[in-house]
Amino acid sequence: MAEKGKELAEVIIMDVKDKYIHPEIITSTTPAGIGGIKWLDDNSGFFYTYFPVNDSKSPDFYRNTKAILYKIGANPKELREVFSASNNPELKIDEKKSPIILDSNDKYYVGMLVDNNYYRQTFIISKKDLLQGKKTWKPLYNKEDKVRSLQLIDNELFFLSQYNSQNYTLCKTNLEKPNFRTPEILIPEKKDEVIGQYRLTKDGIYYTTTKNGVEAKLYLYKDGKDISIKLPYPSGNINLQAKGKDDSDIWINCSGWANQEQRFRYDLKTNSFVAENIAPIMEYVEFKDIEVKEVIVKARDGEEIPLSLIYNKNIQRNGNNPVLIDSYGSFGASYSPYFSRIYLLWVNQGGVMAIAHVRGGGEKGEKWRLGGYKETKPNTWGDLIDCTEYLIKEKYTSKNKVGIWGASAGGITVGRAITERPDLFKAAILELPITNTLRDVLSIASNVDEYGTLKDPKEFKGLLEMDAYHHISKGVQYPATFITGGINDPRVLAWEPVKFAAKLMANNTSKNPVLLKIDYEGGHGVNTTALHAHSNLSDIFAFAFWQLGHPDYQQKPMK
Repeated sequence: MAEKGKELAEVIIMDVKDKYIHPEIITSTTPAGIGGIKWLDDNSGFFYTYFPVNDSKSPDFYRNTKAILYKIGANPKELREVFSASNNPELKIDEKKSPIILDSNDKYYVGMLVDNNYYRQTFIISKKDLLQGKKTWKPLYNKEDKVRSLQLIDNELFFLSQYNSQNYTLCKTNLEKPNFRTPEILIPEKKDEVIGQYRLTKDGIYYTTTKNGVEAKLYLYKDGKDISIKLPYPSGNINLQAKGKDDSDIWINCSGWANQEQRFRYDLKTNSFVAENIAPIMEYVEFKDIEVKEVIVKARDGEEIPLSLIYNKNIQRNGNNPVLIDSYGSFGASYSPYFSRIYLLWVNQGGVMAIAHVRGGGEKGEKWRLGGYKETKPNTWGDLIDCTEYLIKEKYTSKNKVGIWGASAGGITVGRAITERPDLFKAAILELPITNTLRDVLSIASNVDEYGTLKDPKEFKGLLEMDAYHHISKGVQYPATFITGGINDPRVLAWEPVKFAAKLMANNTSKNPVLLKIDYEGGHGVNTTALHAHSNLSDIFAFAFWQLGHPDYQQKPMK
């Protein structure tokens, strides 16, 4: 499942332009995907991020990384640093942050320091200077400016800002005297919609919004006014493509939970869309009876939690449906609707798939992210519990028919849900989970930005509260649990899920199984093939259907 565990995916930029990449560079110096590959304008070389330490289990794995310029034909072992703590001491780069190069326009490169923080420190340099080996980097903005999605057009900077706004404003400032705190506001904040992508064209600025993280809309900002554009069909997610500010061409890719992504070219003159799919659209006749329903669940504190439901239209709400609830709720990451054949396969086997858009994600803007962050993290698993109780109350399922699923930071959500309300769930899947935050922030230092630090008494209490390992109690009947870990996982070290599984086994008094599966090759996408990934998912679904009583997945007596 491509969307699971994807934290801060905007920094993973793959732009290989069909060029040959030296295998030694890929295998020996880029053990993680941070920064990707950024080609020079003349295709004579590219930038990549070099990791001095290749061992993902080493505490130094993410330290002292460097942005390297490699010219085709050069010796790959002779590293040409262009942006790093050692190459640019005047910038005072933190050794725990990874420097990457972004291609902004024909004159400038932007350098960004990547970590788990939602906002990042950024610098700028002229392309000419960088390629000539000069070190004329200048600060552009810092994380306190709350800037996202920067686009440099000529000498003007366009960007999304959450400075003094919750749902973003689209802004503009001048490169000569950039002002990110009080810039020119082109698109003001919308009350119930979060501004997402935007593209500049000859006709104006096209931009997207989402409501509750699941209802996408398209607008054109032209001559100081907003024009709402009706989509070809209702969509949960939109991606924009455009040639640039001197062309009118604009394409949109629309998708949803049960709608395969389709590509359309928009004609402003006729206000119409023409399908221009790059590949043929497949027909999935087996999914023809699948329906999607977006509901709002009232949380215990009155907050409204978006909940996506995917099911066969012929199901009966009799409390007897196996329901699997997927949730995450960290790093401001949104579960945007996309055509997930994995979810649909679960539904085709007779299950109901639910996606709980819990606090800590970005579905409803900055307020939503901060609502499940550090000391407010209990809202994250509280929202999952409230969504579960809603599904039981509305007779979609019952306690013996509901399972919950969380990957990576979603392990906090699911781990604390089953330790707070073990009676509410029949099964839980914790995939490469963070379950011991007190120790996790010592192993993965960059997680301090999201979860808190042990050095601050207030944040320590928050870390302890979200630590599922420390909330396992003796003599409690816990639900059936399937826990996975990866030996080569650089994000969640293998000891964490193993430690959680061991304590759960030792303290659980129910007859429900506690299963632990360790991947000795990969983890979090490292050394993971498509076959490998789908095999893991088949284990997860088989376990869930087994525990939720699906007749086709029950153990049969030996003959």
